[in-house]
Amino acid sequence: MLLAGGVVFSLMRSHGPASHDSKTSANAIVTPLPSPAPRLAPPGVFFATERLSVTTDSGVSGVDAGAKVLLLARLPAHRLKVTDGPNEFEVTLAQVTNDLDVAALSTRKDAASKAALAKWKQSHLAPSAAPERPSKGASKTHPAATVPKRP
Repeated sequence: MLLAGGVVFSLMRSHGPASHDSKTSANAIVTPLPSPAPRLAPPGVFFATERLSVTTDSGVSGVDAGAKVLLLARLPAHRLKVTDGPNEFEVTLAQVTNDLDVAALSTRKDAASKAALAKWKQSHLAPSAAPERPSKGASKTHPAATVPKRP
């Protein structure tokens, strides 16, 4: 079976002598299988498909990909007013899903992205790799930026 663009394909060999030459693979029949029915959340329940920034009276808050949000109102221009509990905010239909499998995928991708970033930070921003700070009496000019004087 093969999954491509949301369509599941079944690869079947043609009926005939079994051999492993290039003719056999050229005779493969590609048959699209019906995709399984999506697993949907209850009405009014959505999940963020990407990390969202939410501006509030007290500052900016983040909503992780895969986080559950509840519908408060449908707005014009394909927008929704939702809440994640403490915050109410607007999203586009492209920023949320009610498909549980898409929500799970968004969560996994966000977790993998966070793990990759943490690994990069650990290897590139380790304390031993941090630049040394000049002592109090030292010049603020970086040594590499100093131009030597001509004799």
